[in-house]
Amino acid sequence: MFGTIREILFVTLLIIVTVIILKMRRRSKGIKVLGLIVVLSFSLCLQLIPFENVFYTFPSLEAACEYVDTGELKTVCEGKESFLVYSINKSYRNVTQNAFKKTDNGLKLLISALDIKHILFSGCEIDTTGVLITIGIYKIRNTDDYYICLSTTNFDKLQISDKYSTVFTETEWVEDKPMYDYLGYIHDLELPYVFEINGTWYSTEMFP
Repeated sequence: MFGTIREILFVTLLIIVTVIILKMRRRSKGIKVLGLIVVLSFSLCLQLIPFENVFYTFPSLEAACEYVDTGELKTVCEGKESFLVYSINKSYRNVTQNAFKKTDNGLKLLISALDIKHILFSGCEIDTTGVLITIGIYKIRNTDDYYICLSTTNFDKLQISDKYSTVFTETEWVEDKPMYDYLGYIHDLELPYVFEINGTWYSTEMFP
């Protein structure tokens, strides 16, 4: 529904601008370019600004996910002021990341490009076998909600712990071989982040 509404509004504005230009007695190249700029700018604003938040609050996470068409939900991680969800978009065959802001009455939409701040996303070789550990740290803007995503390239399950007693949710992605991601929530994270994987301690200072 999120994408469909924006497509309808884009086409509607395109038609309106086209009609206005055609009715003008002087249809210079500059006017046509200006009209195109207006339409494209409006389309960009629609993608970056969830105007639905002005007049609607989603009663549940399921309703919000259905509206933005997240796809098949794989992992839901709940923070104090937000949710972060990972899902598989079967139409585009990729993994999508969506966040939602909590309110007193329900949930509001957040835009990944603007509202999810990437604190760190990096990989580091953890031993001489060439196995990599990948870590992503994300912060929801205007909150103290941080989300940690960990994975390795050896396709084995991990035992993860840290000083925050974070509960990590395991997600299994199956293609040629099973691969596991681990998503956890931390309120008011302090950097550098130190964590333990399978009995060995690591710090984000190790990551480039």
